[in-house]
Amino acid sequence: MSVIIKFYLLNSLFYLIFLAVIFIVLNRLITGPVSFGAPLIFILLIPVIIVVAAFFSAHKFTGSAFHAIPPIIITVFILLIPRGIRFIKKNYIPVDFEELVCVYDEYYNAKGKTIAGIKKGLFKYYNPDTGILHHEAVWSNGVIEGYSVFYYPDGKKEMEGNLKPLKDMPVFFEHRVYRCGKWLFYNKDGSLRDTRIYDENGVLVSSDACRLYQKKEGENIYRIYELKNMLPFTGKITREAVIDDKDDYPYHTTAEIKNGYIEGPWEEFSSFDGLVLVSRGSAKSGYPDGEYTSYYEDGRIEEKAFFVMGKFNGEYKTFYQNGNLKSSGFFKDHRRQGLAQWFYENGNLEKETEYDLSGNVINERHFDKDGNLISNKD
Repeated sequence: MSVIIKFYLLNSLFYLIFLAVIFIVLNRLITGPVSFGAPLIFILLIPVIIVVAAFFSAHKFTGSAFHAIPPIIITVFILLIPRGIRFIKKNYIPVDFEELVCVYDEYYNAKGKTIAGIKKGLFKYYNPDTGILHHEAVWSNGVIEGYSVFYYPDGKKEMEGNLKPLKDMPVFFEHRVYRCGKWLFYNKDGSLRDTRIYDENGVLVSSDACRLYQKKEGENIYRIYELKNMLPFTGKITREAVIDDKDDYPYHTTAEIKNGYIEGPWEEFSSFDGLVLVSRGSAKSGYPDGEYTSYYEDGRIEEKAFFVMGKFNGEYKTFYQNGNLKSSGFFKDHRRQGLAQWFYENGNLEKETEYDLSGNVINERHFDKDGNLISNKD
C-alpha cells in the first residue's frame, strides 16, 4: 500500500473521530443538560488533539500539511449520507393518502430531548404567543407512539389517549399518527364529555356520547351507521351528534335518513362552542343534490354552491368573513367552465381565469392588491 493511501486512510479516521465528538457535544448542548461523565473542557480537547495529529501526519507522510484537507471532505460526505436518507423519508408524502390520519403541525415551541437528532421520550409543545402548553406526546425512535394529552387555549385538559404511527406505508412520516385504545374527551369546565374506544387500526369502536357513526363511501357521499352494531341507520334525527374516526367534536345533524343515507333537506351544527349552524343543503341517496350553503360562526355566508348527485353544477361563490366576495365561478359536471374570479379581502380583483367546456384553462390574469395587472397568460 502506497504512503499516500496510508495517509488518507489514517487522516480520514482522524476526522471521523473529530466530527463524531463535535456532533455529540453540540447535540447534548442543544437538546438537554450536559452530562458527559467528564469535565467539558477535556472533551473539547479531544478534537483539537485530533486536528493537530492529522496535520502532523500530513506533513510527515507527504511533506505538506495541506494534504490534511481532502480527508475531511470525504468524512463529511460519509456522515451526511444517513442524514440525507432520513430527510427523503421524512418529506416524501403520497398525494392520495388521507384516511385515519391526524396531522400535527410544527407551529408550536417544542421542548424535549433528542439523541443523535432523533426525538425520544416526552415532548411538550407550547403556544408561541401565550406560552401555554398545547399538547404533549411521547416519541419512540423518532416517531410519536404512546400517551398524548391535548389542552384548551387556557391550559385545561381537552383530550388524552394513545397515538400510534402509521407503519404500513412505503416510507415513514413522523407526524402521521392515529388514535387507538381508550380516549377521554373533556368539556372546557373539566367535566368528562365523552369516552371513546378505537381499535388497533384507528377505527372508532364505541362512544359513550354518540350513537351514530359516519363513514365515507366515496367522493361527497357518506353513510350513517348505528355505532353499537354497525348497521345502517334509518330514522329522523334532530341536532344529533354524528361522529367519525377523526372527529374531536362531532357535528350535530338534522335530517331524514334512509338505510344510512340522508334524503332531502339537512342541517349541520358545530359543537365546539355550543351548537352553531355551519352548513345546510339537500341530498338524494346520500349525495349532495341542490343548493348548498356554509356559514361562519357569526352566521355570515362562507360558501354557496349547487350540486347534482354529488357533483358541482351551476354557480359557485365564496365569501370573506366581512361579507366581501372571495371567489365566483361556474361548474358543469364538476368541471369549471367560463370565467372564474378571485378577489382580495378589500374587494379588488386578484385573479381571473377563463375555462373551456372541458375545464381546461384558456387564459389567466393576475393583479396586485391595488388592481394593477401583474401577469397575463394565454
